[in-house]
Amino acid sequence: MSTLTLSIPDLSCGHCAMTVKAALQDLGACEVDLATKRAAVSLKDPSTLPEALRRLEDEGFPATVVEA
Repeated sequence: MSTLTLSIPDLSCGHCAMTVKAALQDLGACEVDLATKRAAVSLKDPSTLPEALRRLEDEGFPATVVEA
């Protein structure tokens, strides 16, 4: 698994975190930190990163990859 950190500036509540996790659940594991507005994502297949970012965008949570 490939683990990366995503910055998700629009995260603001527990429901937002649940939405992010649900959008990515079949691509891998996701832990959301509301305080930092970041998510640690462990993708089963690193090539699915564009799909993960598209899903988050579709849910209203545009994200960018950041250095851990």
